[in-house]
Amino acid sequence: MGQRGSSKFNSIEDVLQPLINNLFRKSSFGPHYFGCRLTLLRSMKNRIATGVDVECAYQEDSSTPVLDREKIYWELSEQTHGKTRLGPYILHKESLYVDGYTHQIPTTTTNTWRPSLEAFTLNFTITNLLYTEDMGQKDSIKFKSTEKILQNMLGPLFENSSLGSSYSRCKLTFLR
Repeated sequence: MGQRGSSKFNSIEDVLQPLINNLFRKSSFGPHYFGCRLTLLRSMKNRIATGVDVECAYQEDSSTPVLDREKIYWELSEQTHGKTRLGPYILHKESLYVDGYTHQIPTTTTNTWRPSLEAFTLNFTITNLLYTEDMGQKDSIKFKSTEKILQNMLGPLFENSSLGSSYSRCKLTFLR
């Protein structure tokens, strides 16, 4: 399912494509919307759910010089019944992101001494590490050992960067 071009991936893309196109065309973003394509399907919650990554394009012009991610997020949230349904699919309410934006519900904490953590994503390709199927399974020995090696290598890089003492840790989320 996670392999682009496989019959399962293509059939899921065929079902999702019209649903996603319909969402964007009904939004205020519609006139600028160019299209989306499914880029990744990944296992979530120990294979009982599927994470979906979609890459979308739009036509930028003088009336929309910058993508308003928050506005689009709220429009898509409303069109998916409060982020719960997309056609026949049930959505995890906290899984909707538009170009990295999601609505965070403020929480109160008694630990005021701890600064809030901000996260960012880092993607890269290792050309001299042969991929094996067990690397795609978060509970496999291969995944865990690769994560440990990368954490040991990335930690010093970030600590010696402009992030310095603000750096907390990295977590390996996916190998493909």
